[in-house]
Amino acid sequence: MFMDYLKSLKVPTEYCNAPLKHVAKEKLSAMKAHDWHIFMQQLLSLCLRGLMDQRTRIAIMRLSRIFRRICAKVLHLADMGTLREDEAITMCMLEITMPLSFFDIMVHLILHLVDELDMCGPVHTRWMYCVERLNKILKGYVRNMA
Repeated sequence: MFMDYLKSLKVPTEYCNAPLKHVAKEKLSAMKAHDWHIFMQQLLSLCLRGLMDQRTRIAIMRLSRIFRRICAKVLHLADMGTLREDEAITMCMLEITMPLSFFDIMVHLILHLVDELDMCGPVHTRWMYCVERLNKILKGYVRNMA
C-alpha cells in the first residue's frame, strides 16, 4: 500500500523526480543522499497516513518535522530550545513504539544534530551535494583510469 501511494503521488515537475523514479522500479535502496533527504523530510509523512497505528505514525511525522527544521536555510536561535525539547520527546516516542533493533548509531546521531547547529551554523552551508556533482563531472574527464 505504501509503494502504491508513492506511485500515485503527484508532485511539481523537477521537485523530487529521482525518488519517484526509484519508486516506479519498486526499489528505494538505490537512492542517493539528497533523494533520501527529500523522502524523509517531505514524502514519508504524507505516505504514512492510514498505514500505521497512530502513535508510531505521529512519532515518524515528528521526526520528519525535526529534520525539516534542522535543514532549514534560516536558523532561529530562539527556537533552539524548543527544537531540543521536540527532539527529546520524539526520541522517547520512538523508543516506546519501535523495536530495539531499530536503534543503531544513526538514530543516536539525531541527538547530536541540534548541538552541531549551535557549533557550526546552518546545515545547508556544510552539504556536500555540489562537491559530489563536481566530482562526477571531473571523473568524466579522466581517460586513463591507471
